[in-house]
Amino acid sequence: MLFFSGMIPLDAAAAVVLQLIIQLVTAADGLLFCAVMTALAGFSAMYNYVCTVLEYDDKDM
Repeated sequence: MLFFSGMIPLDAAAAVVLQLIIQLVTAADGLLFCAVMTALAGFSAMYNYVCTVLEYDDKDM
């Protein structure tokens, strides 16, 4: 919301995120980046599974 209202410039926020990604890639030859991406993928899969189970329970009744 703050991006669209102009309170935070989009290029400044993107630069911060890009700098964090670059630091993750350079640390330990990319091993830390791979670990973070694997953890994010696992959490995303777990979230999608829980949402699917809850949606199935609602439709089952």
